[in-house]
Order: sequence, then C-alpha cells, then structure tokens
Amino acid sequence: MQANGSIYGYVFDYANKRISGWQLPNDFGNQGRIYWGGQQIAYRAWNRSTYFDHQDWIGTERLRTDHAGVVSSTYKSLPWGDGYTANENDPTGNALDNLQFAQLDRDSETETHHAQFRQYSSGLGRWLSPDPYDGSHDASNPQSFNRYAYVKNPPLMGIDPSGLEEFDCFPSSRRTNRRLSRVFGIYQEEAAAVVVMPRQRSLPSMTWSETS
Repeated sequence: MQANGSIYGYVFDYANKRISGWQLPNDFGNQGRIYWGGQQIAYRAWNRSTYFDHQDWIGTERLRTDHAGVVSSTYKSLPWGDGYTANENDPTGNALDNLQFAQLDRDSETETHHAQFRQYSSGLGRWLSPDPYDGSHDASNPQSFNRYAYVKNPPLMGIDPSGLEEFDCFPSSRRTNRRLSRVFGIYQEEAAAVVVMPRQRSLPSMTWSETS
C-alpha cells in the first residue's frame, strides 16, 4: 500500500485481521495490532508506545489512551462515519493507526474505508461498488436489492467488516432499550435493561353450554 509518498506492507492473520505493518524497502516495522475476541483493543506504535482503543458499540474509534490511562487522542463522527474530526498530534504514535469507522481502516488520502472486498465512502454513506455476493438477496427485505447500501441502511445497528455480509449488533436474544442522543457529533448511549416477556398466544374461543 502506498500512502504519503511511502510504501507499506502488512501481515494478516487467518481471520483477515491486520496484525503488523512495516515500511518498505527497509522493512522497518512501524506497527503491531492487538486483538481480543476478534476486535482490536490496542496497538504498538512506531514510537515504542502502546495505545489502547476505546470504541462505541459498532466499533467506531472514539478515543485512545496510553499505558497510564491518559487520553492521547479523541475522534468524532456522525452515524455514517461522515463529519470525521480527529484530535491527535503524533504521526508516529497516537495518529499512526488508521482504524476508524465500524472496524474499518480509513484511507486519509481518499477519505474512504477499506473492507476486505469493497471500499466504503462515509461521505456518501454507501459502498463504492455493488455487492459481489449474489446470495445476499432476500425477498422479504427490499433493502437487500440495493447492492450499494451499507448494512441495509441502519448504520447504528450493524457492521460489515468484509463488505459481503452485515452483522446485527443487537441480536434479539440480547435486547436492550437504547436511546441515542447526539452530543457534539458523538452518539452517546444510555442503556436500560428491558424485561422481554414471552409472546402471548391467543387461545381459541370456547363456548360453554350447560345441560340440566
């Protein structure tokens, strides 16, 4: 990959997660990513410091802290990843990693986001190429026929790290009552537990008659 006049190489694991990167042609290692449960939680930077990622429920980066818990950088964006602003100051440290919207890597030169199979534009709120997987059509959901739509259009409810299939962030077996309030471009979450009652089945009407 070429960025800012330099060429970088990357190593990916079996789950297509980027685990390390280096600058060519000298093979100078500049980053190592750390994952837990399939989600990035920290990275080792060029300046030999480790930064911890703090993300919202869809995996969008909101702030980073150092090993002492001190906030080193903060990030703001709107639901589609648009309106992105970053408060960071060290390109070899807190600004080195490009993980940004919904667990996708941001390309600062094109302002698009890399998924495994497609490119996503936060400015447009859609993919830049149609869904290559024909099996994603669903006759019960008309949104599935829009081949450019991102997670069928509710960006705060799901993610699509591969560009082929979206995943629901709130499966029905773990329902919560969530209220999203927009504060300075960041959607904060106020969660309250909800008791999900079993669905009531209607009983068939019965007619009783008495005989003497």
